[in-house]
Amino acid sequence: MDDIEYSEIVTTGKRALKSLKDARASLDSARKWGVVDTVGGGLLSGWIKYGNIKDSKKQIEKAEHELQIFSNMLDHVSIPNELDIKIDGFIELIDLLRDNFLVDLIVQDHIRETIARLDEAISVTEQILNKLLLEDMVNYFKKNN
Repeated sequence: MDDIEYSEIVTTGKRALKSLKDARASLDSARKWGVVDTVGGGLLSGWIKYGNIKDSKKQIEKAEHELQIFSNMLDHVSIPNELDIKIDGFIELIDLLRDNFLVDLIVQDHIRETIARLDEAISVTEQILNKLLLEDMVNYFKKNN
């Protein structure tokens, strides 16, 4: 792998990692607002929660695209990329309009599951980037010794 390829691969991996971390941060905020919503936060906490979920969905889409490119650059190394949160508009509507404890728990469960998938993708991506860095350092020392 020459320097240009290495640089492009690492840059792509870092972009994917940033998008994953941004999505996770938005979902973590949604999770916290979900707790407030579950204990009686009302419509405002629900809106804030879903605003964070929408932000995370955008970041997840971006991360999935960048992970696909990163995986292709690495000859299709397997990186978890089924990350999207499984909350549809119907659940959101019921949650906001009825503010039901059971629906709040279902939404919280979907958020937790997605955070776990994001954590796995973050971990795998960090491991790959660390391995690339190590391989680059070894190649550098081989060339210069």
